[in-house]
Amino acid sequence: MLPLSNPMGILSSLRKLRLFVYFTLTFPTNHHRIRAFRFGIPLVMKTENRLFSTEADALRFLNASGIDLPIPRLLDSIAIDGKTYTIMSRIPGSLLRDKMDQISEPDLRAIVNDVRTVLDRLWRLKQSPSDSGKVMLSASGHGLPDPVTFFDTYWGPSPSVLECYFPMSANLSIESDNEWTEVEFVATHDDAIRAVTADRVVWVHRDLRWQNILVRDGRLSGIIDWENSGWLPCHWQLHTLRNMRVGYKKRICAAWEDVEFPPETEAAFQASKTLLCYHPA
Repeated sequence: MLPLSNPMGILSSLRKLRLFVYFTLTFPTNHHRIRAFRFGIPLVMKTENRLFSTEADALRFLNASGIDLPIPRLLDSIAIDGKTYTIMSRIPGSLLRDKMDQISEPDLRAIVNDVRTVLDRLWRLKQSPSDSGKVMLSASGHGLPDPVTFFDTYWGPSPSVLECYFPMSANLSIESDNEWTEVEFVATHDDAIRAVTADRVVWVHRDLRWQNILVRDGRLSGIIDWENSGWLPCHWQLHTLRNMRVGYKKRICAAWEDVEFPPETEAAFQASKTLLCYHPA
């Protein structure tokens, strides 16, 4: 057998061949980054313009957790030329966004409760001892999108919830030596600081909105778009659920206002709104 003179080149060629096969088997959808499989194959392929903190990383971690979650199953991923192509199962159902006007109040309440149950399961996940307490941390070990620019800038991981708030708070005094050597909130916000730091660190879906919730027959059928999920303070999930966005119906946000979360998380959510100059996405 001849020695492999360029194993990396062979691996690259094999990745390109796999990608060619996937493109041959798929066709474009209305979403510019998603292709559906032909012949009724219940899979989709999603493209991301990065190689870290990807949906493939998140699904690989969540699928291996052993927790029953209504999320896609990762089948394959290809990282090449600065992009990641994720092949995953297609979850049946329609986007809540597209069905909102047809959903009755009892069905909406049932869907919201289904999502709440999924969150309880998701929050059973434990950080590894080496990552304990870290936030803005993805499954790949990298940071997450900045809450303002979202897709343009990544930062983290942060060693603690408190340090995560440093670049986001309007109530900080920072020394000008470009290092976080001394950061001190104004004294009047001591209670708020204690509240946000008392909240636990959990796995948060940072885009858990109606465009990523799938419904079928008046119940939740799945949750998609996990690419920017990661370890964050639990109350950040409440910002995603309760804060209005452009084009968002007030009805769905109002439904989440009535859902009870752990007291420490509710307290942290309220306290965070007094500390932040903008709300996390």
